[in-house]
Amino acid sequence: MDLELSFAPKNGVFEWIKIRDNDLKSYLEDPLLPRYLVDKVKDVLRKYEACVKYYDYLKNISKNY
Repeated sequence: MDLELSFAPKNGVFEWIKIRDNDLKSYLEDPLLPRYLVDKVKDVLRKYEACVKYYDYLKNISKNY
């Protein structure tokens, strides 16, 4: 998923990052997620956190226009 998300900001597809961000957060709630993957999922979430915030910012600005 990290590779997939790395292409999205380069192509301006911030909405896709937001969607996948929500998916990753749901993985952390999954009791079947192996413990060794928890930190990896959190790392990916942290890596794209700025993109998600930027998308939310753009979305809020567009509501005002």
